[in-house]
Amino acid sequence: MRLFACGVALWATGLMAVAQPAPCHCPDNLQQLVASTEANYAGYPTKVNARTRPAYQALLSSLRAKAARADGARACFFVLKEYIRFFYDKHFN
Repeated sequence: MRLFACGVALWATGLMAVAQPAPCHCPDNLQQLVASTEANYAGYPTKVNARTRPAYQALLSSLRAKAARADGARACFFVLKEYIRFFYDKHFN
């Protein structure tokens, strides 16, 4: 009987661990998106140039502050979406 009770307790603990979503680390997610975009997005050199770089840098500063305050995955999604919108590219979604 004890073995059965221990088995049920372990099973329930495993279910609770699976049921809880992983925490969203928005600053890390934003930094990963920025790094990936700067390294891989073919349109980056034309979208971020000498004329647009100040606006891009200001956007990054603003988004980093928002990401630090983002409360959950939904709020983080909108931070990341705002970054993507800077590029005005329907292929970049």
